[in-house]
Amino acid sequence: MRPDTKEDLKQGFAEARKLQKAGKDEEALSAYGKLIATNPKIPEVHFQVARLFIKNDRPDRAIKHATVATVLRPRIPDVWRLRADVVRTLSDPEEAKKFQDDIGRVKDLDKRLVAELKTGVDLPKKSRPDLGSMPPAKMLSLAELLNSKKWQEAEKLARSLLSIYPDVGALHDVLGVAMSATRRNQEAEQSFQTAIQLDRGLSEPHVHYGRHLLTIDKPELALRHANAALRLSPGQPDALLLRGMIMKKLGRDDYATNDFERALSLHPKNLDAAYALASIYHERKDYVAAEEVIEDILESREAETRFLALGVPLKVELGKPQAALELLKRTRVENDEEKGFIQARIAEIEQTLGNFDAANEAFQRSIQLAPRRGETYRVYLTSKKIELDDPIVSEMMSLWQDDTMNDFSRANLGFALGKVMEDNKSYNRVFEFLHPANAMIASTDPYDMDRRKELQDKIHASLDSVDWSNVTLESESSFAPIFVTGMPRSGTTLVEQIISSHSRVSGGGELAFGVRQALEAIKRNEGPFRPLSDIHKSELEELANKYQAYVGKIAEPNDHTTDKSIQVYEYVGILKMAMPRARFVIVRRDPRDNLLSIYKNIFPAGGHMYSYNLKACAHYYKLFENAVNFWRERTPDWFYEIQYEDLVANPEEETRKLIDAVGLEWEDQCLEFHKNDRRVRTLSVYQVRQPMYKSSTKAWERYRDDLTELFDALGPEYMDAAE
Repeated sequence: MRPDTKEDLKQGFAEARKLQKAGKDEEALSAYGKLIATNPKIPEVHFQVARLFIKNDRPDRAIKHATVATVLRPRIPDVWRLRADVVRTLSDPEEAKKFQDDIGRVKDLDKRLVAELKTGVDLPKKSRPDLGSMPPAKMLSLAELLNSKKWQEAEKLARSLLSIYPDVGALHDVLGVAMSATRRNQEAEQSFQTAIQLDRGLSEPHVHYGRHLLTIDKPELALRHANAALRLSPGQPDALLLRGMIMKKLGRDDYATNDFERALSLHPKNLDAAYALASIYHERKDYVAAEEVIEDILESREAETRFLALGVPLKVELGKPQAALELLKRTRVENDEEKGFIQARIAEIEQTLGNFDAANEAFQRSIQLAPRRGETYRVYLTSKKIELDDPIVSEMMSLWQDDTMNDFSRANLGFALGKVMEDNKSYNRVFEFLHPANAMIASTDPYDMDRRKELQDKIHASLDSVDWSNVTLESESSFAPIFVTGMPRSGTTLVEQIISSHSRVSGGGELAFGVRQALEAIKRNEGPFRPLSDIHKSELEELANKYQAYVGKIAEPNDHTTDKSIQVYEYVGILKMAMPRARFVIVRRDPRDNLLSIYKNIFPAGGHMYSYNLKACAHYYKLFENAVNFWRERTPDWFYEIQYEDLVANPEEETRKLIDAVGLEWEDQCLEFHKNDRRVRTLSVYQVRQPMYKSSTKAWERYRDDLTELFDALGPEYMDAAE
């Protein structure tokens, strides 16, 4: 129950303070939250909430309350000290500037305090070690040894200097770094703790200790030291990068991104900051942003190998394959294994362009250079059929039986051998390889069915806050993307290829940007998602503008652009409200064939982890059905469903209906989709270069005995059909 009267507020505050003093921080925060909900203008409540958040290493949550406290009690020095502490810890340039402007406008504050606090939040700020009587040149020598990773020499010199200058904290810090690098964890921790005690104004020991703690999987404790380093040295790049890595480890990618952005904005020439930020953008599939971060670096002829390696997939995803090939050619590697990897990447890019002869030549070079790399065989055989007596089959079989092969390479060989057996109609041997290969991949990161269902439940709860029967679709924008969505391997690439063969359409591929924007609009890191009904029209317009700008950077100009992002089916309503002229096509396929096709393929690392377990495949398919049914019950006119089996059985009739459904005039070239030379980046790269065929329908019938677990998990109707 919320407090209502002045006496209730007073009693509620006393109870919250009691909880706070007892160290029951979460309970205290909950109690303070009730007070704020009743009366948001009690400065002492905001002050205490900010203290609790900063104590618990959550400056991102503390800043709002610290700011409110200074607004409500601008003449109290302690509230400004607390806010300054939060600003230093957050190390956000905008918050630092806002703090300096706000405190500069306050009268009746001690001028020396104002000057001290304004200077204290300057970004960036360095901390300097207290060397006492030790010559600075000695510290420089130690720094050079550490930078060169000469750990033993650094340790020897640090111990020698400590015999003369035992109270210099920086020397104990060097000792800690050297011992951490050589995995003497307990000794390293003792050295870092001594360094922190001896030189309390020095930020580096906190950074180095934080890195060590992160290495030994103690991210929460590492976070405490990262924040301590930033309070001492706000804006320090190493501390921001450390905190970003910790946040990433904790699954808080948005906070990690913020810290990497702050590090780069404060230190534009810091290569580590640029690489960290571009990498996390890449992982979030924001390829445009990632490219913008490292574009100038890539243009440098002295670009480090790590940037070239990151630049290649970025260029590929952004539809710049020739630029990706150029980066690969510039990459300097030393051994045959690395050279083989480069050739394999060249082959994969040529393959996506439909240059299968060039791809095959590069694959063969890759296999010669790195014959134990299983992934090369698998991708090579994606677009090639070989006989059982081909020498490469015996090579793969020999490697498959080699226990010294790592599991990932063996798994790739298993998928390749499964395809060879299927191509040669040795159906009884396909799952001899597929079952163990899938098990190897699944063991690295098992699919969490409950977690995926929980995510969908949160999404649907947010969406159900809207009365869909009364939604009005209005927009002055003519922007009209065409979303093609469905399960992987359901025919979405084929359908996109057909639509993008139209003269008024550009093929965008699997952009993922709109899906991510839709999820971010409602997602909260903890607890239930934000109700969609709470989202203002201006926020939806911003989503649409961001998406349109993104599409404009990566797709050829045209009236329409396709987006084949798989999970669009979860967010049809959000995207339609944001972009009323958008069209949505949901592709359906018999789940037995659909999931069999999924089970026969490896997906990019970290994605579609359900695909390596038949029971998990069925679970994921049911969630897909849930999502489609959700929208069918609420907005049936907002999307068009096409059945893959109908399309391949009656291509002209179904293609004409499809083109009409997305609001286009008929063009005969839509029936010649296989002549469309746009890049295809999915596993269907080879299939969509061929005329339409029916051989992939009812393929499950060949494997009745091998798929009983799948039929059983899908439900009685599929089990009965299989029997």
